[in-house]
Amino acid sequence: MNQIVKHRKFFWVKFIDILGLSLVLCFSLLNSIYTAKFAQIHIQFTFLDFPVFINEILLIICLILFITKIRLQKISLNQKHYWLIIYFIWVLIKAFKGYFHWGPLAFRNAALFYYPIFSIFGFYFFKREYFSKLICIFILLVLCFVNLILGTDHYYWFSYIAMMLILILNLKTLYVRYLGICLLAIVILYSPEFLFKGGSRSHTLGIYISVIFLIVYIVSIKLKNFHFWQRTSVVSALTVLFIVLAFKMTDQNSLKSLLTPQHVLQEFKMYDEIITEKERNFIPQDLEVKLYKDNYHQYITMRRDLKRIYDNIILNEDGLKKNESSDINKENKLTYSSINKIEKSEDYGGYNEGGNFEENEKINQIIERYNQKKGGERLIENAYVTMLFRLFIWRDMLREMKKERAFLGINFGKPQRSKSIEILGWARDEWTRDGWITPHNLYIHLFYRAGIVGLGGICVVFILLIRMIKDFYLQSNITGGILISVIIYWLLIAAFLVFLEFPYGAIPFWSVFGMTFAYYQNKKNEIKYENSSYP
Repeated sequence: MNQIVKHRKFFWVKFIDILGLSLVLCFSLLNSIYTAKFAQIHIQFTFLDFPVFINEILLIICLILFITKIRLQKISLNQKHYWLIIYFIWVLIKAFKGYFHWGPLAFRNAALFYYPIFSIFGFYFFKREYFSKLICIFILLVLCFVNLILGTDHYYWFSYIAMMLILILNLKTLYVRYLGICLLAIVILYSPEFLFKGGSRSHTLGIYISVIFLIVYIVSIKLKNFHFWQRTSVVSALTVLFIVLAFKMTDQNSLKSLLTPQHVLQEFKMYDEIITEKERNFIPQDLEVKLYKDNYHQYITMRRDLKRIYDNIILNEDGLKKNESSDINKENKLTYSSINKIEKSEDYGGYNEGGNFEENEKINQIIERYNQKKGGERLIENAYVTMLFRLFIWRDMLREMKKERAFLGINFGKPQRSKSIEILGWARDEWTRDGWITPHNLYIHLFYRAGIVGLGGICVVFILLIRMIKDFYLQSNITGGILISVIIYWLLIAAFLVFLEFPYGAIPFWSVFGMTFAYYQNKKNEIKYENSSYP
């Protein structure tokens, strides 16, 4: 009888692991493909004044599966578990406190602190046997299809390539592995611009640092028996070769803005004088606070952005009166006319739920064609302004914390406003539409909302990361190193983007982090078992 009960428990635990891991992987994929469009799918209950989003529904389902698994396996709680329970209770208390005082925005800011629960789900649902040969091939083909047919945001491109490489390395059949390498090569050659697309400095830094990490890591493993100077020479040569090749593909204005900090400092001082002069008479606007951009506001923002880009890049530089007979100029005139009609319509009456995306696509194609003609570089003025934009926001956040002595962070529900940005009038469309501004820095955001608890969380993540790097290296584990490079990439871009605050960034990241740690623990246990089996 006991054997039957044990067999049933084993079956249900295995089922939960398969279901939980499948859900996490599928939702991570959908979030990476459709980003905000997928994340904003929700249910609106009449008795709630905030929507329940699809990723929160996933969280609830995974939590039920996780608790069921814990009960079936009768996993005993230890000190680490109790600390985690205390942490999530603290997040809930702070979230509800913010909700009752300020409103639903508290739950959106709380998400930054409860999304790490997906690392727990990833850790407990992960099973190496899940990734059989057929599953690996299937995932490899899906990732190829997404990259080549559906397309994905360039911030996921490196992660996709890394995951494909891991799957290929774990395929034992030689001809299947060669086929996988061919598919990987096609994906890379099909979209080489994704390496440094759009002049994004965070993406560029992430790629540079992650690839250099991989070079150092893999060469150090493969040449372990060589002299230190030989390893150093090979690492240096490969790093220089990568930088030289990458430099040619990197947006030069983005690089210039990163390599001229003295200019950024001068600009900062100049704008700071303007802020100091105007802040005495500054009165903050009374704004309605919203949780997210709905389709209507996305439509308006897209139109305004396209008009602004068109004015700055095409109209002002080339002029509509030059080259009257040229095809591109005729097309520019038509595009300008179509945008103008929309801009002049104050109520944007032409909007419908689907939006006129075909027209937007035509406008984007013209801008892309123009960028290719000009070398595809971002405007240097914009590159500097976006850096200053972040610096002023970060300074205002730290000043607010100091003023309020917020050792445990600012209330989750309080809308974050930047006096400096509002005085300068930067990103007016964003903060007037939403009633708050985003910090574009995960680490300052964690500190701002959670104080010393946020700092503690950051320390825990990096301590675990360093431990994994050290042990993977000692094990000569290439797969582990590639997984770490993905985590490093995401942690780097999170220092300059709003990425892990959103579910389409947070769920893939924390799930991968949890599964990587589970893989790391499995490898450690295997080594312990092998060592204990020796006489």
